[in-house]
Amino acid sequence: MDKSEQAVRGARAALIGKAEIKRLIMASKRVDKAQMQCGLADEDFNVFRKAALWEAVKVNSFKAVSHGQLGRALKYFGELSGGGTRADARIVRREESGASDRAKALHVLKVTCQQCADLMGGYQGAESYATALLRKTHKLPEGCEWEAASAKQLWQVMFTLRNRAAAKRAKARCAASEQAGGGDDTQAGRGGREEAFPTSGKTNQ
Repeated sequence: MDKSEQAVRGARAALIGKAEIKRLIMASKRVDKAQMQCGLADEDFNVFRKAALWEAVKVNSFKAVSHGQLGRALKYFGELSGGGTRADARIVRREESGASDRAKALHVLKVTCQQCADLMGGYQGAESYATALLRKTHKLPEGCEWEAASAKQLWQVMFTLRNRAAAKRAKARCAASEQAGGGDDTQAGRGGREEAFPTSGKTNQ
C-alpha cells in the first residue's frame, strides 16, 4: 500500500469531533423517541444508544466513531427512526460516494499549498505547481484538474509538493550555513542547475 492510500485510510480512521458527536446524539434521541411512540423503548436511553451504535459500526461510544463510520451510523439511526434529517442524509451520501475522502484530501492539499507559498512566489504559484502535477502525473484534462482528481491523486500530489518543498528548504539552509562558515557559495551549483518549479498558467479558485 502506498502513502496516498495510507493517507486516505488514515483520514477515514480519524475520530470524529464534537460537532459530529452531537449530530449522532441527536440522531439517537430521534430513534429513542420513535421507539417510545411505538411502545418499543423498554431500556435506559444510554444502554439503548450504545447497543444501537454497536449494531451500526461495532463501537459502543460516540467518541470512538471514526469519520469512515459516521455515515453508516447516521444511516442506521435514520432507518430506525423512520428517516433522518436532510443534513444527515447529505453526510451519508458523501460517505457512500467517496466525496468525503476527496474533500479531506483537497483540504490538506490546499493547506500544503499555503505552507509552500514562500518557495513558489505565493499561494497561486504553489497552486499552479500542484495543478501541473495533477495534469502531467495523472493525465487529467487541462482546465479541470482539481475537479477530476480522486482522493488518492490529491494525496499523491500533496506528498510530492511537500517533499520538494522540504528539499528546497534543506538546500537553502545548507547554502546559508556554507556562507556563514566562509564556504564557497557556488557549492550548490556544482551538481548542475536547480530544477525550477513548473507552472501551469492556471490557478484553482
